[in-house]
Amino acid sequence: MTELNCADTDRVRDIIHVFGGLSWPAPREEMASIGARLEWTILSETPHSTRFDTGFPTNFPIGGVTVDDGRIGQVTIKLTDKVTDPDAELAAELSSSAVHFREDITVLVGEPVSVRGGVESHWTWDLANGGRVTLTRSSSVVTLTVLQERYADIERNEEALGISESRDPEADLV
Repeated sequence: MTELNCADTDRVRDIIHVFGGLSWPAPREEMASIGARLEWTILSETPHSTRFDTGFPTNFPIGGVTVDDGRIGQVTIKLTDKVTDPDAELAAELSSSAVHFREDITVLVGEPVSVRGGVESHWTWDLANGGRVTLTRSSSVVTLTVLQERYADIERNEEALGISESRDPEADLV
C-alpha cells in the first residue's frame, strides 16, 4: 500500500489565519506577501490567475488563485496527494485526513455553516472577514478552497434561496 502524503496541520492553520485576516476585496498584488507569509513560491501569473507551489509534501503541491477584476477571487489548494483509483486503505486514509483537517478548522473558526456528505463531502465555514473556506473530500484528493467575500455572499444567497449546490445553471438555458 502507498502512504498518503498530506499538508502539515500547522500550514493549514496558517492558511486559515492569513486569508481570514484579509480585507476583501484583496488586490491580486497581495498574493506576493501572502505567498511569502505562507512559504509559497509563485510559479506563474496571467491576467486571470496565479499558480503557486505550496511546498507541501504531496504529489501535486500546486495551488491556484482565480483573479477577478484584479482581485483575489478564489484560492484552491490540494492538501493531500492526488490518487488515482485508491484501494480501500487509501480511501480510508483520504477520509481520515479530511476528518482531521475538518476538526482542526472547526477549532479555529467554529462549526461549519454547511455540511454535505457522500462520495464528495464538503464542509464550509464563514470567516469573520466575510470570506468563506470549504474543505472537500473527493474520491481522489482533499482540497481547501478560500472564497473572497463577494463570492461567499453569492453562495450564502443561493443557500438562503434554497438553490441546490448540485444545480447546473446551464441546464436552465435549455
